[in-house]
Amino acid sequence: MRHDVLVVEDEAGLLRGIVRGLGADPTIHVEGVETVDRAEEVLDSSPPDLLITDIRLPGRSGLDLLLELEKRALRIPVLVMTSYRSAYEDQLASRSGLKVLEKPVPLATLRRLVKEKLQESQTARPLAPFGLEDYLQLASLSRHSLRFEISLPDSISGRLEVVDGELWNATCGEATADDALKTMLDSPSCDITCCDLTEQPSDRHFQGSTQGVLLDLARRDDEKRRDEGKPGESTFDPE
Repeated sequence: MRHDVLVVEDEAGLLRGIVRGLGADPTIHVEGVETVDRAEEVLDSSPPDLLITDIRLPGRSGLDLLLELEKRALRIPVLVMTSYRSAYEDQLASRSGLKVLEKPVPLATLRRLVKEKLQESQTARPLAPFGLEDYLQLASLSRHSLRFEISLPDSISGRLEVVDGELWNATCGEATADDALKTMLDSPSCDITCCDLTEQPSDRHFQGSTQGVLLDLARRDDEKRRDEGKPGESTFDPE
């Protein structure tokens, strides 16, 4: 059985090496593209069994590409390549079928992970959709500056700004800062769009790393549940 793998990487030499290295396996067909726009064409014409993508790409980012997967309801495993790493990459990978790799990735390692992910996709239960937490974590990993626009039920809209990977501010309806962030994270469904943050960001609501903000929000949520005697899961589980 042949598997289709889509690789999105703007470094031409690296892209050629990955396509050639993975394509040496006769059971794997590899398509290599350099932009999100070109990747969209592949998604529409021949959806792959596995996506390998960089985050920092010319024009639209790898996060945009993940959002395009969601729009098309494509539940496929994703290998993300980045020049940065985070202590939370394992939690991110376990939550959404994402695996984060630090560049440069040895070809032998990439081949092994591709095989593992393709096998998992055949035997494991369907992957859960990516959530707002996942996109924030990936923005943090790549140290990206982005604006997220969030559409929630009942025509409620929200906005998040991330500066160099750090969660900068949040608004949702009349709420701001922690209350706005919690509303968006707790929503059972929302539509997400993102774009590069090219202008001066709005006033800062959060201090510290994105991971720290999410963990602090989860800790306070757990404390509130304990005080109220209500068992349940927190918004973000670091374990």
